[in-house]
Amino acid sequence: MMSWAAKANGGQIAPRSLVAVLQSAGAAGIGASATATIAAAGAAGGVVVNKVIDNVIQNKDDDKKDPDIDECNKLDGEIDQ
Repeated sequence: MMSWAAKANGGQIAPRSLVAVLQSAGAAGIGASATATIAAAGAAGGVVVNKVIDNVIQNKDDDKKDPDIDECNKLDGEIDQ
């Protein structure tokens, strides 16, 4: 990420950018509570992204179901009996 940001800005990191803030935090060091907070936020973000992806996949699966075909299959089974 840092390399990409530097390339995008002519070889320098833009001041007050996310990369600059993270670079400063890394240089200063962060405490255990800040590390735990960042880890918890990342985990919560991961859960949210996972739920969104699951919902998108579920909606696509629902769209693939054709109720007319399902109804025809039921009727075909009733006729055969």
